[in-house]
Amino acid sequence: SQERIWGNPKVNQELIDYVASQGFDVIRIPVSWYYHSYRDKSGVLHISPQWLARVKEVVNYAYNDHLYVILDSHHDHKIIYTGVSETQMIQVYADAQSMWTDIADSFSSYDHHLILESYNEIDNLAKSWNYGEQAAQQMNHLNQIFVDTVRKSGGYNSDRILMVPTLLDGYSIQFQTGFVLPEDTVRDKLLVTVHSYNKAYDDKIEYLFQSLGQFSAAVGAPVIIGEFGTTSGYNPAAYRTVHASNFVSRAAAHGIKCIWWDNGSDFAVINRKNLKQSDFEMIKALMVLK
Repeated sequence: SQERIWGNPKVNQELIDYVASQGFDVIRIPVSWYYHSYRDKSGVLHISPQWLARVKEVVNYAYNDHLYVILDSHHDHKIIYTGVSETQMIQVYADAQSMWTDIADSFSSYDHHLILESYNEIDNLAKSWNYGEQAAQQMNHLNQIFVDTVRKSGGYNSDRILMVPTLLDGYSIQFQTGFVLPEDTVRDKLLVTVHSYNKAYDDKIEYLFQSLGQFSAAVGAPVIIGEFGTTSGYNPAAYRTVHASNFVSRAAAHGIKCIWWDNGSDFAVINRKNLKQSDFEMIKALMVLK
């Protein structure tokens, strides 16, 4: 049921082949792990081997097409959150470490086409969907746990590219200043990710990329916009493709890469039920730099 959310069919090789054929060279695979987890007799969290096998199957589809893959922990808000007491965070930190131990061990033999992303839009429970200094500090610690855990698993994980978010994947100044880049055992292998659904289709959006360029320089790591996009209800409709091309082009001018959020529903550009009815104008717009 996790795969078929928003009415989507299960992912198969044909779908990924089609995505690659349209010119895309990276796929971000959002994975919810908590719903496929269990605790052992000691209370330690583990990921179901069956679910790990299915996620590997989907990653392999992308590898078969020589795509880069970004694999994350997505909507695991039942166990991963911030904005609570440090006593409560002890269990959150432990679960984050256990979860990423199982994931990292499972994918340690995958080459550097695989990028691991720690978490997605981790909330501040003290004031939901808002910035908090304590929550930002706890988010920084969660990111450090992720980096340490993955590196210890060995194999390609020893030096693969890892991606870490700000609290809530926020990009405003508060979220930027509250972020601390994790310490790492290798140089220049960390990316920072934020999300932006800014709808401006002209130079009003330039401030976003200028700000993120300055943020990147300040933390000493590249910044990626891990989610951006507009829905099929974008208004004015004629400017939806303009927005997409403008967003990608202006981001690239600041050295920033972007990942379109295609949920197979209102943000879809690929029609997963009928590939030939995909939104080719939007695909063309996103490929403006190719």
